[in-house]
Amino acid sequence: MNSTLPDTSNKNQIIQSKKSAYVNLSRILHPTGIVLLWIPCLWALALQHSDTYTFLYQAFLYLLGATSLRTVGCIINDIADKKFDAQVRRTQNRPLASGTLSTKEALVFALICLIPGLFIFLKLPTHNKLIALLGFLGAFIYPLCKRFTNWPQLMLGLIFNIGIWVVGYGTTPVTNLIILHSAGILWTLAYDTVYAFQDLEDDLIAGLKSTAVRFKNTPKLSITLFYSGMLLTLCALGFINNTTIPYYMSLALLSVYIGIYIYLWDRHNTTQCLQFFKDNQIIGMSVLFILLLLNF
Repeated sequence: MNSTLPDTSNKNQIIQSKKSAYVNLSRILHPTGIVLLWIPCLWALALQHSDTYTFLYQAFLYLLGATSLRTVGCIINDIADKKFDAQVRRTQNRPLASGTLSTKEALVFALICLIPGLFIFLKLPTHNKLIALLGFLGAFIYPLCKRFTNWPQLMLGLIFNIGIWVVGYGTTPVTNLIILHSAGILWTLAYDTVYAFQDLEDDLIAGLKSTAVRFKNTPKLSITLFYSGMLLTLCALGFINNTTIPYYMSLALLSVYIGIYIYLWDRHNTTQCLQFFKDNQIIGMSVLFILLLLNF
């Protein structure tokens, strides 16, 4: 008697395709966004002058939270923008834009990815929970901003730096948090404008708005102003905390690094735009070490 084994190759291919699609949807292989969301939390921790063990433990918890929330934020963004993503070369192969995953599948995956963030959320004091909720709601508003204003990066700055308040509220002077949050917003305006220049031509065709669209004729001037605003705000933070010379010298060195990068940057070169965006991890971590000098 002849028996035929069931052909499972097609089924396996579908499973592998789905797995790949979920990985792409999560952006877990592109962790720059996670680090940029995590760094403001580290800034706030630096102002608390905790012992090393406490700092590292809390930093790890907020890394889990940043990973969870950034993943969910990407999914929300992809759901809202799937029609527009299909019109942009860089994003047309994303799982929702290409139809590899359905909106329902993406929503279920988002709920699963939210679990680590929920664990961190439940450990927060009540007022800090409310602040975290505001940041989470902002993730739903941000994709819509691209349709109505050239300043969606401002909303992103508010969201991506909300961790400063989540971490610091109740333990750090409010004035310090306001100044540090302002520095974070200006920093986000800088790096996400650089990032947006990758898609400038496609965004103009699709009718999407951004600070890259707003400043398409003055790219280096706009980026210089945003970074300068960040550095001056950090100087103000040092001034009100009566810091010492090493703090300001470190900021001066960072300004030279950023200035050289801006000088060499070609906004028409998408590879350079992406690399400049990624290297803001170095800038953000540099600010962290500078903040550790605040009361040195």
